[in-house]
Amino acid sequence: MDLMNLAARLTLDMKDYEDAIGKATQSAQSFSKNFGGAIGKVGGAIKTVAKVGAVAIGAGATAVGFLTKQSVSAYAEYEQLAGGVKKLFGDAADDVMKYANEAYKTSGMSANQYMEQATSFSAALINSLGGDTKKAAEQADVAMRAMSDNVNTFGTDMASVQAAFQGFSKQNYTINLMSAA
Repeated sequence: MDLMNLAARLTLDMKDYEDAIGKATQSAQSFSKNFGGAIGKVGGAIKTVAKVGAVAIGAGATAVGFLTKQSVSAYAEYEQLAGGVKKLFGDAADDVMKYANEAYKTSGMSANQYMEQATSFSAALINSLGGDTKKAAEQADVAMRAMSDNVNTFGTDMASVQAAFQGFSKQNYTINLMSAA
C-alpha cells in the first residue's frame, strides 16, 4: 500500500468517526429535549413519594405513641382496681379477678369495667351477706351478668343500669324522675 492510499483511507476513516460523533451528539440532545422533562417529573414524583412516606412514618409513630400511652394507662387502672378488689373481697379476691378476666365473654365488658362496678357496690353487698366475701363475689358476678342481660335485651344504657344496681345495693329504691324526662 502506498502512502497516498494510506492517507486517503485514514481521512475516510476519520470522516466516519466524526459523523458518528455528530449523530451521537444529536441523539443526546434530542433525548434531553424529549425526555428531560419526564426525567424531571419522575424525580419530582420520587420526592413526593418520599415526603408522603415521611408523613406516614410520622403518623405511625404518633399512633404507636398514643396506643402505648393508652395501654400503660389501662394497665395502671387495672392494677389500681385489682388492689381495690383484693382489699374489699379479701380471700375471695381471686374469684372476683377470675370473673373480671372472663367478663368480656360473660358480661360484655372489660376487666377494668367489671372490677370498677363490682367494687362500687361491694361494701353494701358484703355487709348484707354478713361479711361472706365468697358469697359476695358470686352475687357480684350474678349482678354483672344481669346488668349485661338488661342492656342486651332492652337496649338500656349501661350507665343507667349500673346506677340502678348501685341504688339497689344501697337499698335506695327511689326513682329519679329527672333522668327519665
